[in-house]
Amino acid sequence: FGAMDPEISRLFSDVNNWARQTDYKPNPDEVVLLKSCTQRVRYYTVGGSILGATSAYAALRAMNAAKRMNRFQVALWTVSGSFIGLGMSLSFAGAKCVEQIVPMVDSPVAEITRNLILERRDKFPDAERYITKFPPTKGVWDATEWGSEPPLPPHEHN
Repeated sequence: FGAMDPEISRLFSDVNNWARQTDYKPNPDEVVLLKSCTQRVRYYTVGGSILGATSAYAALRAMNAAKRMNRFQVALWTVSGSFIGLGMSLSFAGAKCVEQIVPMVDSPVAEITRNLILERRDKFPDAERYITKFPPTKGVWDATEWGSEPPLPPHEHN
């Protein structure tokens, strides 16, 4: 998830750490959602890379620059475009997954995700957009219901 917004990447990492620490097994709805998020990241990665590479190559051709460059230079520009497309697509995929997770009800994964967004509200990108998608009665971690406190993020230096 290297090209995702660092806060979204950190959120996924902390939720994953929580699941490992508590030996949490996702419920069937969470499994379906998490698989769709993984699939989306794969599709966006491939699509973004291809779109970025073809866009860079088409731009070189449109400017007639490809004719003045050697093959190595054209390949370098095309690969650079691929990486730009990859980065942009990953940022969209991560945000879309968070957007789908937070409205889930009766989901410990969604609960911890909402709690972490609320804790990091001042740093989290578009936090208010995600908060408006919280279910009406959920949003704060309930340790009595889920049996464990959410972990402190391992790299929080406040």
